[in-house]
Amino acid sequence: MRLFTREERRTEQVKRGAKIAFFEENVSATKDRTGILFYISLFERRVEILSDLGIDGKISRDKWNRLTIELNKALSSQKPVEEFSEKLVTCSEFLSGTFPPGEENPDEIMNRPRIRGG
Repeated sequence: MRLFTREERRTEQVKRGAKIAFFEENVSATKDRTGILFYISLFERRVEILSDLGIDGKISRDKWNRLTIELNKALSSQKPVEEFSEKLVTCSEFLSGTFPPGEENPDEIMNRPRIRGG
């Protein structure tokens, strides 16, 4: 089925799905608006990262774009689970440096993956 769709359409579908999931999952429901959504579409083999307003000014768009490219490459690799996990650890490290967890920055939304059919 992937072979019969254009790359641009697949990319647009993932972006649209990520925006919908951002609101349906209440990612912006944190006190300081510091929610982040990692949207992974297995059919399109693409990742989209959406961050809320409290993140945008503190983590450069360039850094998010680089991470998105790396995560997309990981999904297409020979060992997608291992490589994708490694990239997420990198993301966790740079986020915890800017937004250290603790009393001032508690987890306000679930950090576990949610799987949705489509």
